[in-house]
Amino acid sequence: MGDPTIDLFSIRDLDSQLSNREAAAVQDWLVVGKAFYLFRDFPGTRNRTVLGGLWGGRNSLIGYDLAKQLLNQLLEKAVEKKDSIWALDRNILGDVVFTPHVTKFVAYDSYHCEYWNKSGNVRPYPTQRQGNDFLGSQVLWKLNKTPPICPVECRPTYGKDWDRC
Repeated sequence: MGDPTIDLFSIRDLDSQLSNREAAAVQDWLVVGKAFYLFRDFPGTRNRTVLGGLWGGRNSLIGYDLAKQLLNQLLEKAVEKKDSIWALDRNILGDVVFTPHVTKFVAYDSYHCEYWNKSGNVRPYPTQRQGNDFLGSQVLWKLNKTPPICPVECRPTYGKDWDRC
């Protein structure tokens, strides 16, 4: 973020696998034309504005000056904490990037689309979930439980019959 030699960037955890589902959502985001995207793809993400490994942006739409400013703020806040607080990244991201710039985001949410859609920027995932995997899952460790059925309102119009969206 804020690097003038890069336009698109995607931030993710190293222990989560890339998927066709994620690629389809990123392609959808590019068409939507918002500066940032974020993914929430698991029931336990209701109270999490931005997950540290499931967001990205487009510097040309953010504006390079603002992107560099946001990056500097993120780094300053992280250094201020000087410890390893669990979820520090998502707390700082929520405070510095998401909350002040919520209208620049499009969010993809499988379970809490109505809760987060206050600004009208939540979209369903364009593809149906395959198996138990979800974006950000630690598939390397095989810890995924079967996700519950997703709410009908979080499904795309062409996928209202999907149980796992």
